[in-house]
Amino acid sequence: MQHERVYKHIDYYFSLLSPWAYMGHEWFLATARNLRLPVNCKPVKLVELFGQTGGVPLAERHKARQDYRFYELQRWQMKRGIEMNLKPRYFPFDAALADKVVIAALQTPKFNPGMLILKLMRGAFCEERDMAQKDELARMIRMSDLDEDAILGQAESDEIEAIYQTNTDEAVARGVFGSPTYDAGGELYFGQDRIEMMEEAIEQDRTPYKVPE
Repeated sequence: MQHERVYKHIDYYFSLLSPWAYMGHEWFLATARNLRLPVNCKPVKLVELFGQTGGVPLAERHKARQDYRFYELQRWQMKRGIEMNLKPRYFPFDAALADKVVIAALQTPKFNPGMLILKLMRGAFCEERDMAQKDELARMIRMSDLDEDAILGQAESDEIEAIYQTNTDEAVARGVFGSPTYDAGGELYFGQDRIEMMEEAIEQDRTPYKVPE
């Protein structure tokens, strides 16, 4: 009898506002492909997530924490081998519409959103584009061979807003407090620096760790 895998999929909680989500995006998707696991992309309202779980927006953190963040960005930029502006021109930006563009694109049958997400992230963190602006989002949507008017219209609908809020509420309920967070079998991995640890757990097919009762 064939052994049934413990891990069936990975839930991917993130916001396009997060440079760390960008840092790990390609590495994470490549890891999921190698593990032959589907990914459920779940953009969340990051500022609301912080507010409900005790997080503090970057600008409100102590200078020591803000400074240390730059060390880590440079270390992981080198390790992952990706291009990134350490201080993007348009950061922070209102990521709500961009996040909802991803959710709208996810409703398109057989569309893989991975490259669209990467284009949007690169726009924010590499190309000095204001990804809160509709014209910039429309450009990225066209480059992904989607109808920009349809996707943007859908992104501004009540239906997509409801999904965005549901993703956020679900994330809080599961114990997610930052972006990116990967949920594999109910075990949370916060931060792109935990991708390799998640990969090891899935390869071993071990029982996911739980919070003790």
